[in-house]
Amino acid sequence: MSTLLFQDKLSLRTTYTSEPRHRKVEFGDGYIQRSPWGPYAGRRTLNVVHENLSQTDADTLIAYYENNFDNPVAIEIAVNELTLTSGKYYLESYDVELVNDKLRTISAAMTEVFGE
Repeated sequence: MSTLLFQDKLSLRTTYTSEPRHRKVEFGDGYIQRSPWGPYAGRRTLNVVHENLSQTDADTLIAYYENNFDNPVAIEIAVNELTLTSGKYYLESYDVELVNDKLRTISAAMTEVFGE
């Protein structure tokens, strides 16, 4: 497990969604029975955004993400104003945007994992 770099520089565009995973059975009379799909049915998806990073910080974060693709380990994200609880996430993908010749914005999509 590793800790996400530059957590103090998270953008206001950082978002997370939580979609419960349920097993559904629909009956002919319109009744729907739902039950949680496993013990961790409320897994979160996180979109982490770091805006206006210097080229040096952006290169460091890109290397961190690339290393995570080669050696996938859970990334720990501490409690912050958005998530309210700490969590462990797997990196799904990341995107780099050039703001100008000196600044970069990096977005990463992550999925919460349990038991790591």
